[in-house]
Amino acid sequence: MTTPIAVFSGGPTDEHPISIETGKAAYRAIESLGYSPFHVVIERDLRWSVAGDQPKNLAEGLLETLARDPKGAFLALHGPFGEDGTIQAILNAAGLGYQGSDVRASALAMNKSTSKAILSQNGLPVALERVVTRANHDQLDPDDVFAALGDEVFVKPVHLGSSVGAAQARTGAELLQAVTRGLRVDEAVLIEPLLCGQELTCGVLSARDSEGEQALPSILIEAVGHDFFDFESKYTPGHNREICPAPIPAALEQELRSLAIQSHRALGCRDISRTDFIVHKGSPVILEVNTLPGLTEASLIPQAARQAGLAFEELIDALLTSALSRTLS
Repeated sequence: MTTPIAVFSGGPTDEHPISIETGKAAYRAIESLGYSPFHVVIERDLRWSVAGDQPKNLAEGLLETLARDPKGAFLALHGPFGEDGTIQAILNAAGLGYQGSDVRASALAMNKSTSKAILSQNGLPVALERVVTRANHDQLDPDDVFAALGDEVFVKPVHLGSSVGAAQARTGAELLQAVTRGLRVDEAVLIEPLLCGQELTCGVLSARDSEGEQALPSILIEAVGHDFFDFESKYTPGHNREICPAPIPAALEQELRSLAIQSHRALGCRDISRTDFIVHKGSPVILEVNTLPGLTEASLIPQAARQAGLAFEELIDALLTSALSRTLS
């Protein structure tokens, strides 16, 4: 009898369809490795649909998942509930092992402001910021923001990924509009200086031996027909260009890899992470750290892994092995 594996995908945010695609890719790879995967789809209303059955509430969905006796869970989730420590806490309580960061590291990385504070405390380069919440947004003074951060700023939700709700602002009216739009999808938004330069990302994998973490080749990301790498440019064919390995100087490549590993360690990440950068005036600035990056064969981490000699199935196998090792017997 093959080993059953629960593959979790979906979630309550705009990243739901992206997560479903990651889940399908992971399912195929896990099946090809000789396991017996089954889908657990988290619906937008947080009900669980197990192996195509009718959606059930969280408690019933968890019981149905456990009734199939999975030996491990593979998380293909993005955004709140899947990447913020929530599902990790549920699986911890159920004794079911999963790949990736634990509750604490997931929650820290998901909060862009908190994670930036930790990275800064560890001497890592991050941008200045202002945080605006739903509770204090009526006190926002655009003139004060521009005086502190510069003539152009970037607004993004504190807890969401995939550039959902992100926007640039050059005037007070644009800033207020961007903040209002961001607060519709999240309880807080981050305002940072608009940094111009090359956008790059660098993945980190925990090594399968005693040598610690391995930084993957960096990837240069260019938006095509967009002012920045927004949700549409990320997921619409022809609207982005991803170059791996990045055509950058060797010294910069080494610096990015070192910063990615330091970020991974500072937040206490496990197994896998991806750190996003912008190289502003020749110096890299950390934008955010992703603890459950996309894992379709065309996603950024698998692209970089292939450049490092690690096939997609091998990558999934390494992550799944970590998940299985954490299941309580």
